[in-house]
Amino acid sequence: MEKGFVRKLWKFPVETQRATLRASGLTDGDIYEHGDGAQDIAACLTAFRKRPGTLKIAADMRVFGQNQDEITKVVDECETSGIKIVDLAHPELKTVSAQMRWAFARLAEWRRWGGDKAAAKRTGSQGGKIRGEIFALKRAAKFPEEAIRKLVAARGQKVTYRLIAKVTGISTGTLGRRYVEKKRKSRKARK
Repeated sequence: MEKGFVRKLWKFPVETQRATLRASGLTDGDIYEHGDGAQDIAACLTAFRKRPGTLKIAADMRVFGQNQDEITKVVDECETSGIKIVDLAHPELKTVSAQMRWAFARLAEWRRWGGDKAAAKRTGSQGGKIRGEIFALKRAAKFPEEAIRKLVAARGQKVTYRLIAKVTGISTGTLGRRYVEKKRKSRKARK
C-alpha cells in the first residue's frame, strides 16, 4: 500500500509536490494534503490500517510538522506501524535518520532567517556592524553622545572609567574604543 503526503512549504509549492507524487505512480485519491479538510498526517497514517506500506513525500520531512517534536512523533508512528518513508526530492538520503537530520537543519535555518538566504548572507557579513549601530542608538537614547564625551574628557582622580560605565551602563571597553580621543603618532617618512 502506498500513500503520499504534501504540505505547503517555502520553495516547495503543493502543486509541485503533487506532480512529483503523481509521477511516482500515486493517484490523487492516495495523496493527502495538510490543511485540506480532515486530511492531516493522522488521517493519512490511519488509511494504512496498521498494515505496512510506503509513505511518499515530495519535499522533506518538514511536511510532517513545523518543529522537531512533531516530525519525530510522526516518524515514530510510521516505524511502529511498519510504514517506510520515501523522500522523492532527496533520493540520496537513504535512511530515516539522514532524512530527519536534513529536515532539522532546514528548520534551524528557517527559524534563524525565515528561509531568506540573502538575509543570512547579510547577517553573516554585516551583522556585527549592524548590531554595533543598534547598540550605539540605544546608548544615544539613554545618554547623549556629547554628555558621555564630556564625562570621559573630565576624567580625573574621582571620575574613573568604571564610574562612568556604572552611570551610563556602557562597558569600559566601549568607552575606551568609542569616546577616548586617541593621539596618533606621527610617522616618519621612509628614506
